[in-house]
Amino acid sequence: LMRNNQSEIFQKVRHSKDVGGHFSFSPDVDLLEVRPNGAVAAYELKGYRKAGRGMKPPMFYEGLDQALAILKNPVSSPVSGSFAGSVFDSVYLVHPEGSSIDQLADLVQMCTPLGLIVVNHSGTQEVVKPKPNPFLNPSMKTHFISRLYALDAYKTIRVNPVQ
Repeated sequence: LMRNNQSEIFQKVRHSKDVGGHFSFSPDVDLLEVRPNGAVAAYELKGYRKAGRGMKPPMFYEGLDQALAILKNPVSSPVSGSFAGSVFDSVYLVHPEGSSIDQLADLVQMCTPLGLIVVNHSGTQEVVKPKPNPFLNPSMKTHFISRLYALDAYKTIRVNPVQ
């Protein structure tokens, strides 16, 4: 998922903690990535769930509605109490292997600007490259990036694996 280990990663982002105003996200953003080149990406993650005594993959269409809604995030910002443009260059829907992703890939590619990623035990595969977010507001994105400190509560903790 993460393009570069130099990216800043935030988990389950709902709103910023900035005292001078805040960004509010609805739906929340499962993973928010700010890449070293300044690109901002959002990821809607879906995974296996318990089903009786086993595990069940998500239906192929799960998360599509949330990923589409994320294209219009933040829903409010310090600049405006309502939607004033998105801060995301791209939005991805992420599914585990085994969730009939091939049925979703054509739909995503032909009808949306979303990217689609499949995750398995050996890593990630970008099945559909995202198109530019049509709701991106570059000045809103610049304003957002200048206030990333307000998302510190959502930062992921990086740990070196045990060797």
